[in-house]
Amino acid sequence: MLDFQKRKIECAVLFSQKGSARAADIITHVAGLTEAEGQKTHIVKTKTILK
Repeated sequence: MLDFQKRKIECAVLFSQKGSARAADIITHVAGLTEAEGQKTHIVKTKTILK
């Protein structure tokens, strides 16, 4: 969910044992943020799902 008025992004990111990208990199890319905006983004991990 992207809510730019509330400045909030909610998403589920699944990770495998083979490794993956950082959540911040994924969110920055998907939301179309610049690198500087991505660095200012506060990310809160609420759950871990391992597959």
